[in-house]
Amino acid sequence: MARPSKSEQFEELRRKAEERLRRLGIETHREPEAEDVASLLHELSVHQAELEMQNEELRQARERTEQALERYSELYDSAPVGYLTLDRRGTIEKSNLAAARLLQAERQKLVSDSFLRYVAQSSRGVLLRFLGKVFESREPQYCEVAPANESSPASCIRMEGVLKVDPEHGREVCWVAIIDVSETKRTQDELRKAYDEMEDRVEARTAELAAANDNLRWAREEAETREAELKSFLATALDGLILADAGGNIVFANEASTRMLGARIGEPVRKIISGLRISTPDGKPLPPHALPTCRALEGETIREQTHRVALSSGREFVVSASAAPIVDSEGEVLGAASVYRDVTEKVAWEKRKDELYAKEHHISEVLQSTLIPPKIECTTPGVEIAVEYMAADEEARVGGDFYDVIQLDGNRCGILIGDVVGMGLTAAIRVAAVRYAVRSYAYIDASPGVVMTRANDALCRDTEESVGGGQMLTGLFAVVDPEQRTVMHANGGHEPPFLVRPDGLAREVNVQGQMLGVVPGYCYPEATQLIEPGDVIVLLTDGITEAGRNSHVFGAEGVLSCLARHAGEPPAQIAKALLEEAIEHAHGRLRDDAAIVALRLT
Repeated sequence: MARPSKSEQFEELRRKAEERLRRLGIETHREPEAEDVASLLHELSVHQAELEMQNEELRQARERTEQALERYSELYDSAPVGYLTLDRRGTIEKSNLAAARLLQAERQKLVSDSFLRYVAQSSRGVLLRFLGKVFESREPQYCEVAPANESSPASCIRMEGVLKVDPEHGREVCWVAIIDVSETKRTQDELRKAYDEMEDRVEARTAELAAANDNLRWAREEAETREAELKSFLATALDGLILADAGGNIVFANEASTRMLGARIGEPVRKIISGLRISTPDGKPLPPHALPTCRALEGETIREQTHRVALSSGREFVVSASAAPIVDSEGEVLGAASVYRDVTEKVAWEKRKDELYAKEHHISEVLQSTLIPPKIECTTPGVEIAVEYMAADEEARVGGDFYDVIQLDGNRCGILIGDVVGMGLTAAIRVAAVRYAVRSYAYIDASPGVVMTRANDALCRDTEESVGGGQMLTGLFAVVDPEQRTVMHANGGHEPPFLVRPDGLAREVNVQGQMLGVVPGYCYPEATQLIEPGDVIVLLTDGITEAGRNSHVFGAEGVLSCLARHAGEPPAQIAKALLEEAIEHAHGRLRDDAAIVALRLT
């Protein structure tokens, strides 16, 4: 739009001036003189210039205002605090982005919606009272409400409101700042709890200090008494105690250390060394500075090392020594503390114990060799028997697996196989008890069920009479009758027998029963298996089925597979193959003893 000319501006100004004069009641009808017109024109020109300058200033001010408004709007939207404008009823008229995020709603949907919808039912009364106070008191008000959305990250919202006049509509509104104070509330609760606990502790501590202050004199006297007792205890302790400073001088030595090593307070450790000959327990000489006190002064820690010590007087003894350096906060060695115990008698007792253990082990081996013969001589016509036995590798200890062949009347033979839990002499004695009990009852009545029932009753009585109870054991007793071609057996919690025919068919022959020596009065059932020439019956212990590592054991499946592959072979070859495959499955190391008895009717 073109700017008005000077004349047009003049006419407009003249018109406005005359209008103003008329309102003021001043006469304007007379014709002005030329001088008045010139003077008036000058004044008007000056006034116009002033107006133009004012207009420019107003334009610049408007631009600044618009920029400030833009910055304010950006600040309003990007502020980390939520801002809302509410009317008296709580309707949202304006919201920034932070408020929308806090209320978990879209910003556009918040406007014209009631803020009550976004507040929990329990907090709506608080919100209405808050709005009422803002509009009535016209003072800033504060409240805290819970959000309606339970999944909201905010569990508590603080509202700070102030009354303002809407510049656009000229009516009163409430400007509200909403802040997530959940963490603050939690912190306040924790601080309050900590404060309460601290007050309780302070009260308790104050009471303790008061009591301690009242008893301070008694405590001091008691401490002095205890110190004297400790010094007396250390001085009379059976173990030799030596404290040395960083220079190697003895600052404390009790009577035992003086008696054992000749240590005395004030003397250097090297003086002790000069009169000692130190060696290992088996007599290998060591240098004098191998004394633990000397090594501790070099920063080394020694724990229960055994040395043989010889004094210049000729006395020899064995000591167990422990020593440690005493260091400051920077690791500098300030001295050393050492303890020496005369273990001469203990070493002699342990030597004697080892000798007794070796003797017991030898007795166990001898006893087991008589109980478990390497070969079985079967004199029953028509019966061929082979055995395999291997003790577990663990420390080459005597095991608890056993077997026996008993010649019975009527051209029959009995076969016993079992497993006693445990190893050593106790297990060997238990094996002997079972073996001879079964033999005795088999000579009276060879019925497997009767033999096992009687043996079980005897073992139960033995368990009750034994100190600490007897050992658990399993067993299986079978009677072979070659004339009737039968094998009768009763099972006392043991591995079942296996039958393999010449054609390769292999299966378990099972009958269940309780472990021996557990349930008195238990009657063992028995089963009868018909066998044909060439059939092989295999009895074994769990050292075979449990051969392996973790859950990958040989199992009954491994036994049946091996028997099927070696069907038709002699009992000796079958027993040997079964043991070898079990050992191979266990990677060359059995976890338990293993016994196998294989028989065939010829």
